[in-house]
Amino acid sequence: MGLSTLRLQKAKIELPNDQSFDVRGLTLNDVQSLATDYGPALAGLYQKIIVGTVQDLGAMEMALIGRTLLESAPDLASAIIAHGAGEPDSIDVVREIPFPAQLEALERIFDQTFRSEADLKKVVEIVTRALEATTSTLAFLQSPATKT
Repeated sequence: MGLSTLRLQKAKIELPNDQSFDVRGLTLNDVQSLATDYGPALAGLYQKIIVGTVQDLGAMEMALIGRTLLESAPDLASAIIAHGAGEPDSIDVVREIPFPAQLEALERIFDQTFRSEADLKKVVEIVTRALEATTSTLAFLQSPATKT
């Protein structure tokens, strides 16, 4: 089986009035875009889930991660759903979707993106380190000692 015959799994999210939309797992391009646009929120999520309030991610369900995300970084959550739906410019539409459907969409996106909670932890950690390195480099380049 090759890439040309690959059919990626999608999950249908049901909405009131017989409406629905499909979501898929996040791609590297999605994650890069989310890190660029929502870096501080991703770092905050890492601190809250990995370092702070939740010590044992293995015992945590994806739904709880989604709820934490919706509560602490709703704009990031909306962006993740929009990317997972393949419509990254539809964040404003996602903000209007009822909370339970947003939560279900996040859970399905996470299920299709990460094989386990350990995968999620690893990805968030890598993105956070990359953001910290970029911030340190920018601070160094802007410091008076480097301006000669």
